[in-house]
Amino acid sequence: MLRPALRLIAGTALVALGTVSFARAVQPGTSEATAGHDRMASRLAANFAGLAGSPANARALAEALHAGTEATLHSPAAGAGSAKTATVITPPTPPLGWIHVSHSLSLARLALGRCGIAEPANEQLKTVLVGGTLVAADGAPVAMRGILRMRADGLGWGQIAQAIGVCASAPALDGKGS
Repeated sequence: MLRPALRLIAGTALVALGTVSFARAVQPGTSEATAGHDRMASRLAANFAGLAGSPANARALAEALHAGTEATLHSPAAGAGSAKTATVITPPTPPLGWIHVSHSLSLARLALGRCGIAEPANEQLKTVLVGGTLVAADGAPVAMRGILRMRADGLGWGQIAQAIGVCASAPALDGKGS
C-alpha cells in the first residue's frame, strides 16, 4: 500500500490532470493560457470560498499564491457603521503551481478544522498560512509555523501535513474535503 503522503500526491495529481484535461471553450480574442488561468482560478475560488470568506477572496488568494504576490482579503463590515477590514497575506513562497495552491489551501482548511474553526476569519487563515499564534475554538492558543512558511523551508506536503497534525489523504486535499 502507498503511504498516506504518496496517496495524497497521487490523488491530487489525478484531480489536477482531470481539471486540466476537460474540453475547453476559449473566448475569441483570449489566449489558451489566459483561459486556462481563469478556469483554474475559478475552480479554486469555488472550492475554497468558504475557507476564504467569499469567492472573491478565494480567487484573490489563489491567484496571489500562483503568482507569488500578496493577496488582500476583505471582510464584511461587522455591523452598521463599521467599515470593511482588509487582511494582507504575503506568501513566503515563490509562485506556486495550481496543484500546490490547492494543497496549501486544503491543508489550511484541515489545520483550521483541527482547531475547531470551520469558518475562519481572514486573520486566522493568514496565521495558518504564514505562521503565528492561532486561538482555537476552545480558546487555547496554538502556535502555527505556517503552511506556506514550511513549504518555503523545503518541506514536502506529507511532511507539512504531519507537522500540523492532520492525516494526508487525497480526498482531503483535492479541495472538496471537509
